[in-house]
Amino acid sequence: MAAADDAGLLGEAWARGLTAYGNPKAPARGSRVLLVAHRTPERENVSEAAADAETLARELGAVYEVELAPFQSPDELDWTALRARGLPVILATTARHRHAALRDARPDLHLALYNPYAVLDVDAPAIVTYGFRPEARAAVLAWLLGELTPAGRLPFQA
Repeated sequence: MAAADDAGLLGEAWARGLTAYGNPKAPARGSRVLLVAHRTPERENVSEAAADAETLARELGAVYEVELAPFQSPDELDWTALRARGLPVILATTARHRHAALRDARPDLHLALYNPYAVLDVDAPAIVTYGFRPEARAAVLAWLLGELTPAGRLPFQA
């Protein structure tokens, strides 16, 4: 099998695994959004670091006008101030571990790009990728553009 075949197969696998939690709705294409994302994710016993805030903002920029609110630790987030900006708020989580500080999070949309159990901590509808590879993030963009319907199942769903 050629590398191009592998890439297509892997892209399809990431797209098929994309999972919705809590009936997520994408903000209108072209709208201004506030992206809250980890400035510089650390490696957490995996072969590569997760996508950083700048990378995610650049990728979402293909769909939205993105205002970035990067954080280094979820403990530093002030959700009242973030919500006061009056923009749809998208939270991207990329950590392996769950963070108690995210229990106060109130985004309009949660992009759980690694740990699917993170959706249990954040009070928001979510899209789950199970990984932060470029192909997984491409599946998110396809969903945001209305080109993909999530068909995956969470590990804790019956």
